[in-house]
Amino acid sequence: MKRRTLLQGAGAGGAFYLRNALGFSGNETETTMVRPLVPVFDRLPQTLATHAGLSLASATPDQLAMASSATFDSTAIGRGVWPLVIGLGKTGGRIVDQIPARFPELFPELFGFHHLEDGAGDLGLYRTGLASGATTATGLDLRLARCSGAVLILDATDSRVRAEATHWAGLLAAAGVYLRVLVVLNASGIRHDDPWRAGLQAPVIEVQQGANTLDQTGIVLVLLPGLLMLQSNSSHDFADTQGPLTRTRFARTTAVRWTPPEDPGPAIATAYAAVSPHRCRYAHIWVNAPRFAFTSWAERDAISRRFGEALPDDADGYWFEPWWCPNMSAAERVFSVTMMYD
Repeated sequence: MKRRTLLQGAGAGGAFYLRNALGFSGNETETTMVRPLVPVFDRLPQTLATHAGLSLASATPDQLAMASSATFDSTAIGRGVWPLVIGLGKTGGRIVDQIPARFPELFPELFGFHHLEDGAGDLGLYRTGLASGATTATGLDLRLARCSGAVLILDATDSRVRAEATHWAGLLAAAGVYLRVLVVLNASGIRHDDPWRAGLQAPVIEVQQGANTLDQTGIVLVLLPGLLMLQSNSSHDFADTQGPLTRTRFARTTAVRWTPPEDPGPAIATAYAAVSPHRCRYAHIWVNAPRFAFTSWAERDAISRRFGEALPDDADGYWFEPWWCPNMSAAERVFSVTMMYD
């Protein structure tokens, strides 16, 4: 469990101004305001208050800060890593808004699945919004105090969002969040040496949409489980993802559907074509599928082997893992493919 002094998230409860290079290139700068974040969903403040015997509505920030440092059985509220997803700007916010419906098993109280609440995982969702009060800032601080992994979702074509991403990535770094990643939409028009990327204190994953892949929103939604929740389904944890991402300059991700018993070869080729696997160092590949979708572990291993055989010889290695999605249909499979490059 993370144990440290809480920090007030600048910009969470009010405006924060910064100067940053907002253009794709050149030296032009302008002052921009970092818009506050508001919660789409975050059960952690209520969980901590209940554990401490406090009323969230009347508890003071100091009381909640004390509650956040208390030791208790983290498995009682799920996986115990308290991941965070932040959507910046209109596009990033729209994707965050869709997460509960995509993973209802993580938000049982929103869908009336009260019998699942005791075993539910935990995922904090925030997005750019209107100015909020101290309660929201305190809630974000409580999340950051325990958060082990966080993802920022942003549109690279939005200059204001690019500037805000620098601020929020720095805040995650200051908070000691172990795995922090920027998932960038519409990345085809940016260079890896663009000035706005130089100040980021987090790896960047570019979303790549191609022929016969999912759209950008779908690609992001199937990427999130592998980044933030994979350790609940396998022996891998954040270190297995963070290591390759920080040892490489950038990454690309895409996703494709596959319907068994069709040959998975064309789907694998489509995914690799979208992310240009040549000269990549590492690959993270996970299959989103309904629980017990594979008729045997041999079938799972056969699909993993097909991915490995199609990967260029110069790649250092790859991970292949399943992510069980209870709300998917029995015939549905989605391959999420992320390549990391020097």
